[in-house]
Amino acid sequence: MIGAALSFLTGGSAARLVATLLVGVAAGSWGAWQVQNWRQNTIELQRIHRAAKDTARNVEIQDRAVGTYVQEQANAKPIYQRITVEVDKIVERPVYRDQCFDADGLRQLGAAIAGRDAEPGSGQPVPAAR
Repeated sequence: MIGAALSFLTGGSAARLVATLLVGVAAGSWGAWQVQNWRQNTIELQRIHRAAKDTARNVEIQDRAVGTYVQEQANAKPIYQRITVEVDKIVERPVYRDQCFDADGLRQLGAAIAGRDAEPGSGQPVPAAR
């Protein structure tokens, strides 16, 4: 049966038989090469899809992190603390040479000893209690 088909295709000559076989091998090789090419393209396409999914997942994770950061920044409130520093000031006047404190200083010293806040005297600020 195969022999009859080959003799029909080749016309019965050996040269035509060889040429037909060569064309068949060439067509089969081309077909195998084409199938291999399709297989490689499919693998590459799957790799690209996986990379795209990974990138989308990373972007989603980053978006959630940014959203959390922005929300924390919105909830953060600045805290202002008032810091007062008492600076010692030495006043040398001829009137006070034999006295350590003036009237305001004596009033503040007396209040500190008594454990109460001193009332402001002559417009001088009262130091904060520690």
